[in-house]
Amino acid sequence: MYQSGMLTNKGNFSMNTELAQILEFAQQGSLNPDTQYPVTVELASGDRIKIRCIQTGCREELEAVMELEKAAWGTELAFPDDYIKRDYTMFPGLQVGAFCEKTGALVGVVSAMRLSPDPAEDVDEFVAMAGTKAWEYIYAHNRDPQGIVCEGSDLAVAPEWQKKGVASVLLPFMLRQVAKTDGITRFTWQSRTPGYAKWAAENGEESGPESHGIYVNKVLAGELTDPVLSVYAGFVNAGNIDMINPNSPWLHDEASGGFGARFDATKFLKEIK
Repeated sequence: MYQSGMLTNKGNFSMNTELAQILEFAQQGSLNPDTQYPVTVELASGDRIKIRCIQTGCREELEAVMELEKAAWGTELAFPDDYIKRDYTMFPGLQVGAFCEKTGALVGVVSAMRLSPDPAEDVDEFVAMAGTKAWEYIYAHNRDPQGIVCEGSDLAVAPEWQKKGVASVLLPFMLRQVAKTDGITRFTWQSRTPGYAKWAAENGEESGPESHGIYVNKVLAGELTDPVLSVYAGFVNAGNIDMINPNSPWLHDEASGGFGARFDATKFLKEIK
């Protein structure tokens, strides 16, 4: 059994990585279901972080998540406090935090929720269409502590810790958590694309599905860098993650042009298992 200890993120998984590199990190213990938390990871910068699940029953820790959300995304785009209180409590074990080894401060978090298709809805159809539904509908009808579909719902890193590889360390730990959770058969997520609107304006592109799809493909190819989508690019390019929709609606996000990119990582989960 792998014991709590030191892992080294030898590179950033955010761009042009190979599946073998990610799985090599997994074999060090980060994705092993027997890994005992907390695990210390040394970043390429030399900074060290401790990775463990968020203590959803701890009021102070949930408040730290709320503050981190606002610092990372701003008050308009941060998930509301009531969402964090509700979903972090409903889905314990699916929220992973990164803590500064020196200060103990929360510097990054990634979270997910479980969903169930509507009774008459095929699972494949649900996975393909979930990103086109209003989040209000999904919250009211599909959120389920025993749901078979796991949806990555949030990723936030403190501003002073961004571009250090925190997100690319958190993502493998999240995949580990999902892989070892009983009953989950699919794993999907939707990424914001906050660099899109600026790119479209600077390049004379009309905002819409066609130009957004071009932007997404350029980011995934490493030709452009997006503040959020680039974090996922290495995992997508590893070959075990499928694009579901490059133009999935993401309302109330002007920087993303109202669009996001939706992915299915189920095959990657099978690699971990």
